[in-house]
Amino acid sequence: MRLLALALLPPLMGATVLEGLWGQFSTPGYPRDYPDNLEEVWEVRAGPGYRIRLSLTHVDVERSTGCAYDYIEVESDEGIPDRICGKFSEPLEFESRENWMTVRFRSDFSNEEPFAGFRAVYSASDKNECLAPNLCRHNCNNFIGGFSCSCRPGYHLQEDGHVCSVNCSREEPLTRFSGTISSPGFPGFYPENSRCRNVIRIEEGFQLILSFSPEFDIEGDGEGECVDTLKITDARGVIGVFCGRKAPEIGRIDGNFAALEFTTNPSGHHTGWSLRYSSTAKRCRAEFPDHSSASRSDSEFDYRETVDIRCQTGYELLGPDKNFAVDSVSFRCQKDGTWKTGDYHCKPVDCGPPDPVANGATSYDRSTFLSRCAYKCDAPHYTLDTTAEYICSSSGYWVNADTKDIKTPNCRPVCGLQNASSSLGRIVGGGPAAPGQFPWMVRIVVGPRRTMGAGALVGAQWVLTAAHLFDQPGVPRVTGGMVDLQDRQTRDLVALGPILHPGYRPQGPGSRPDFDHDLCLIPLRRPVKMGPLLSPVCLPPGPQAAQEGRVATVAGWGRTETAARRSKALRFARVPLAKMAACAQADYGRGRPHPVFTDNMLCAGAPGGRQDTCQGDSGGPLVLRGSQGAFVAGVTSFGPPDCGGLGVYTHVGRHLDWIEETMRAHQGALEEEEE
Repeated sequence: MRLLALALLPPLMGATVLEGLWGQFSTPGYPRDYPDNLEEVWEVRAGPGYRIRLSLTHVDVERSTGCAYDYIEVESDEGIPDRICGKFSEPLEFESRENWMTVRFRSDFSNEEPFAGFRAVYSASDKNECLAPNLCRHNCNNFIGGFSCSCRPGYHLQEDGHVCSVNCSREEPLTRFSGTISSPGFPGFYPENSRCRNVIRIEEGFQLILSFSPEFDIEGDGEGECVDTLKITDARGVIGVFCGRKAPEIGRIDGNFAALEFTTNPSGHHTGWSLRYSSTAKRCRAEFPDHSSASRSDSEFDYRETVDIRCQTGYELLGPDKNFAVDSVSFRCQKDGTWKTGDYHCKPVDCGPPDPVANGATSYDRSTFLSRCAYKCDAPHYTLDTTAEYICSSSGYWVNADTKDIKTPNCRPVCGLQNASSSLGRIVGGGPAAPGQFPWMVRIVVGPRRTMGAGALVGAQWVLTAAHLFDQPGVPRVTGGMVDLQDRQTRDLVALGPILHPGYRPQGPGSRPDFDHDLCLIPLRRPVKMGPLLSPVCLPPGPQAAQEGRVATVAGWGRTETAARRSKALRFARVPLAKMAACAQADYGRGRPHPVFTDNMLCAGAPGGRQDTCQGDSGGPLVLRGSQGAFVAGVTSFGPPDCGGLGVYTHVGRHLDWIEETMRAHQGALEEEEE
């Protein structure tokens, strides 16, 4: 940049400008002594395309160390040389690269001897610009005062006068079904600064096949980046941009059109590429509806070939009308490489909303294949009888995640719940129960004679009571959910006909009392809605649960004193389980037959005590507490005439099989009755 700036500077102030093809100049007075305190400048210039040759034919200048006193300086684009002083017997020669040169002479204030100075001859000679590197891309032609660039055959000079390029683009597309395209000059070096575009467009319905020859050489930078590029596109977009020495493997493309754009930079020596193209009837790719499977595993199919399509598990195949599903459909490969499908698609199986569950709720986000639904019950009074999670199956049904059963889960009542109370109380000698303390207690009134009794709710549709309440046949009226019989919140539980234990025999007049198997189940027309005031007591875990010495609880609306009227409020008491001998030895009245005692009975209470069941309490439960909650160990059956001591209860644990089998056998009929 410094040399260029010097070439464009205007003449120095006070300088003598010398122009022309030759000339000479010298110090003032040459060859006589030159003056003291002299400073002269000569600027030699020639036209463009020339250089200056200068010859100092005679030099006689005062010599000094470092030429500090008098000196000559010759400046050109070669830079400023050392100062010249002294006397030389041979000419001093100088030559510039450009078309200018400056000579400066300076003398000090005195000379002890006479010095002649110098004489200079200059001439302008032709500059060979073609010696400069990279001036012309192909050929450089020098002439006096200038140069010109020219190109090899087949190329043309661009507007800048330096760069050669080749016109390698075809205006019309190639339409033949096969042919060859290559880079300009292949297999020789391809030209620099080229932009070549070639288009192949064959008949619609056919596909192009592109195959490169192994001889492939396009300039790259050695680090994976392209310097020169070959870009190939089809109807879908760019297939790739290529360079390097490895021929791309293109093969069949999706369509009847391809464009090749070859771009080169101003440098490099590379041989390029050659491409052979051919064609075939267009093929259909194995692109089928999502979530489907084909009868053939081929990746491509020929024109007019068919393939059967089915949906994967959990999906159904729907057609254009979307109103019904089909098992399979045939797709046909068309001329344009697409499938004639009829707009079939695979839709996830929809199980629909999951069935609701009584006394519970469902939670789900979707109802399609593999969606999940969680069931939960109204706690704490209901719990599920199976796992809570269901999955939408491929069959279109919600199935249990563990068992795969399609049956809707059931929220069964939780038994044995009660609001605990610290008061002991008594029935005979007892105290009132708090609401919800014995939520299983129900009041039973039988027939026109209004036989009074009690019972225990042992399921959503079952009441357990004493069979002897029905010695006189009648339809029972069952009420629950209260502790006070005058409570308006009393709930009527619509009862069906009682089911007496088959081993029970009604008591006949004057016969010996025999209350063996004194047990009865009353089915209810509709399931009871459980809550804090009405919920079932548990059945015992087995016969051994009722052990002598355990303290049980009894409750009822029976007489509170021997001669008193029945209680309007539910009362309860705690009674210990006793040996059957204690009840057998009790006083059942003179002149009366002694009752029958069997292993199917329990004895509870204490001789001479004041806590016992009494008339009106028949059928009520004798309750023990276990690890799973309160369970009914016995059902109030009979006792001595004077209430307050011992009582006899039907042993529920010894009748457990009959209770469970009876409820199970009648469950279907109850469900039909409910509907």
